[in-house]
Amino acid sequence: RHMVDRLAITAFAFVALVLGLHPMLGQVVFWATGGIVYLLPLLLLAAWLATMARIAEGKPAYGGTIGVLALGVLAGNSIELAWGALAIVGLAVLVHVRDQPQPLRHAAAALAGAIAGGAILATAPGNFVRATATERSFSFDAPWLAGEYLQMLGQVFAQVPGLVVGLVVLLQVL
Repeated sequence: RHMVDRLAITAFAFVALVLGLHPMLGQVVFWATGGIVYLLPLLLLAAWLATMARIAEGKPAYGGTIGVLALGVLAGNSIELAWGALAIVGLAVLVHVRDQPQPLRHAAAALAGAIAGGAILATAPGNFVRATATERSFSFDAPWLAGEYLQMLGQVFAQVPGLVVGLVVLLQVL
């Protein structure tokens, strides 16, 4: 069990570094508000994921239904990059505990909170102001988006060898 926990934590850290934080590590470490912008949402997401793992094991969520609802709102409202993980894990846990009343109630509250938090973030007036400051922020031009995505993936994969070395070191430390 301990090895599984170590691997899960390491995998989560690796994915966060490769897909989310790696291009911005300097900002996260040296920019005064980087911790609020990137690290606090990561901690909230980790707490939400740990809670969902507890629920998936049939255990009650800390704080009960109201506590997990509040945690979901905070996680969903913290950063839009987490919405995919929140949705996938939330739905998977709902399906997994569908025959267990208390875990089902807690999983539904956690997912509902995440959806509500995401809706609050998506409709915040500041996002619309920000969109006017950055060219093509809210563009849904599929060819352009695909090109941008492929360029980003190229940059990420260029960093993989160094990150694999970091992952090996991290595994040894844990």
